[in-house]
Amino acid sequence: MLFMKKRLPFFYLLSGTLLLSNFSFAQKADQFAYAVTDVQQQGANWNFLRKIDLKTGAYSDVLLNGADASLLAYNAATKKQFEAPLNDVRFGTAVNAAFATGVAALAYDRKNDRLYYTPMFIDQLRYIDLKTMKVFYLTDQAFTGKPQKSPDQGNIVTRMVIASDGYGYAITNDATQLIRFSTGKKMEVTDLGTIVDDQANKGVSIHNSCSSFGGDIIADDEGNLYVFSARNSVFKVNIKSKVATNLGVINGLPNGFTVNAAAVNAENKIIVASALAATSFFTWIINL
Repeated sequence: MLFMKKRLPFFYLLSGTLLLSNFSFAQKADQFAYAVTDVQQQGANWNFLRKIDLKTGAYSDVLLNGADASLLAYNAATKKQFEAPLNDVRFGTAVNAAFATGVAALAYDRKNDRLYYTPMFIDQLRYIDLKTMKVFYLTDQAFTGKPQKSPDQGNIVTRMVIASDGYGYAITNDATQLIRFSTGKKMEVTDLGTIVDDQANKGVSIHNSCSSFGGDIIADDEGNLYVFSARNSVFKVNIKSKVATNLGVINGLPNGFTVNAAAVNAENKIIVASALAATSFFTWIINL
């Protein structure tokens, strides 16, 4: 599951043997995660979907080669396969690859058994039907409405989650867009607006590129999102008010560890993973 009960018990740290771009928990009791990885350790080609066993740290074989542009995807609105390859002014037919331009935002939809995501430089919501492994693209609606990505990558979506209300939520790096999307038969994307800083944050802003870009989000069952930035800062964001309260920095992490993924397991514990500290698999309790 990807949402948690309001009480936060413990934080656990996870590092894998391959680069993790992002991951989300599956619903089965044996506790595995889906991960978008490179095929080589410390690589940065986030194009390959795998499973990781959270007990052993073992990765599965590649479930989907997201770099393969020869496979025609399906239209998310009509559910029909595209009759011809898609073409983009900037990326050409490379846009047909499921994970074209890399993926840094991925969320597991337990109800529909889907993985939702968006490519980093293509302004489009996509999902994988895990029952059939078919890939669907939402082509009739933009995701952020900003197809041209800014030089500081502020408007790139790097955080995504499916919340307990059944909606998906995504946040841009600079937190100027909190995006909601429906996961039912009729998919709709809604820009909820800019997240604002709590006055009690004492100058620590969710919009700051040095402290607050990247990372991942999880959701509780009371309408709150928890943002874990790549620089290990944690913010609580109320979905209705869009106010971000700084909860502090995660202590006790290894030098160079950046939080690039977060999820909640069956014991309601939070697991985080790093794209840079990927030399071993280990867990321990850490405190905010």
